[in-house]
Amino acid sequence: MLTDLDRIVVAARYRQPVVHTLRRILGAEVVGRDHLPLWSAERTTLRVGISEIEVLEPKGVGAVANFIGRRGPGLFAVGF
Repeated sequence: MLTDLDRIVVAARYRQPVVHTLRRILGAEVVGRDHLPLWSAERTTLRVGISEIEVLEPKGVGAVANFIGRRGPGLFAVGF
């Protein structure tokens, strides 16, 4: 049985507006920022309760840019 939501990963064309909205609406706290070379993306990690939300912004050709190109920005992955 699932008991916790570990993380939600969101792909966004631009991270900052998404991060700002999550902070304002959910009271999320920024706990990290880094670069993901394998996915050619920048990541901002926020904490909400015991869960994290990762917001990915493409920075070149890679999985995140491909996802946004095919489906548009939105839910990229979920971890339980």
